[in-house]
Amino acid sequence: MSESENNPEKYGDGDRSPQAELERKLQLLNRTESRFHSWQLAEPGFEGILKDLRENPPPPTAEGGMIYKASGKRVWHLRREAGGKVYDFAYKTNPGKARLRYIINSALTVREVRNYLLLESLGLPVPHILAVGDVRSFFVLKETFLVTGFIADTRDGRDFDPRGPLYGDVEKKMRYCKLHFEQLAKIHNANVFHKSYHPRNLLWRERGDKMEIFLIDVPRCRREQRSGMFRAAVTDLHSFFRDMIMPRAQVEELVAYYLKFRTPGTAPTAEEVLDALIHFRRRPFSRRKYRLFAEEE
Repeated sequence: MSESENNPEKYGDGDRSPQAELERKLQLLNRTESRFHSWQLAEPGFEGILKDLRENPPPPTAEGGMIYKASGKRVWHLRREAGGKVYDFAYKTNPGKARLRYIINSALTVREVRNYLLLESLGLPVPHILAVGDVRSFFVLKETFLVTGFIADTRDGRDFDPRGPLYGDVEKKMRYCKLHFEQLAKIHNANVFHKSYHPRNLLWRERGDKMEIFLIDVPRCRREQRSGMFRAAVTDLHSFFRDMIMPRAQVEELVAYYLKFRTPGTAPTAEEVLDALIHFRRRPFSRRKYRLFAEEE
């Protein structure tokens, strides 16, 4: 175990404005991340919990708090106490796949933290970061991990797709879509390409009459040149609509709503977006056609 693992640096410290604090966190992450050896960062007060998690991993079972497991990725929902404070958090680990790629590139969890900080700087609702780190040996990524605050009582957008329990609740579905599309417009106005804009990554919950939304799993977000933003925006919208399979009238209404929040002078027309969605090809010479609209009754 390297020195950085024994003594994780603090992830947040001091009283500063929100934007200054986000910038400071990003600078600290950039200084601490290493492609050569193991390292980790933790929020003040969480260091002891992180040390225990790394030395005594939770069992990979539902009884042990595991809530997701696929392709080596594991996620636990855990609760621990430290310094009189109770932490309710999600603990995610990934094996070091594609090892040569990550000799020169940041691990996905590190990219996800950078993207959370970017989206938070835009005023978007994302999980609170508690810890992040890599385990490396002779440059090779063995494992990477991320700890974020758990967002209680949330569900994801698959509730509203054709197999979901709320597909027929048009009023609630449209409210969910419009809230997320307001946020998507902010993302695109900042020349950011989400790259994984699927309902499974777009959470929601109700608090009385109010619906709250959150963005999770954003490791593939990236800055995009303005010249490439039309294609990026259409790709994000297409990822969403092809999962939701909505009547064409609802898609047209949501596209128009999304465009209301785009920066004037930079957004395409609704007709251009709809045409690009209908004729979307993931690759230039692909012949695959996607189903985008539900059957009209």
